[in-house]
Amino acid sequence: MPRAEFSDLIHGILRRTFGDDRADQLGIPVSSAAPFLVMIALANRETRRWQTFTHQSAAQALQENTAGRSADLMSPDIPGGPTYQQHARTGTVGAEVPTTRGLVA
Repeated sequence: MPRAEFSDLIHGILRRTFGDDRADQLGIPVSSAAPFLVMIALANRETRRWQTFTHQSAAQALQENTAGRSADLMSPDIPGGPTYQQHARTGTVGAEVPTTRGLVA
């Protein structure tokens, strides 16, 4: 998406979030995407309603929407990878973090 169109979309979302009066005070320009945001919100609401209509449909929606994230968690660790990744996989915080953080008691 070109930067100008992306900015226009973000301005539309911000104006919808803050309201026109506050957006004007903040200097957020009027967006040409505004009419489409209403349609997207209505479609999302209707989709969400059907996804949670029964326990079975809610379970299916949950499974479909988390399948990609579960696949990411099954990917191998990169040796020496980021600390947050190691913590997320092991559920622990390493012993390398000092408890006093250099403060003298």
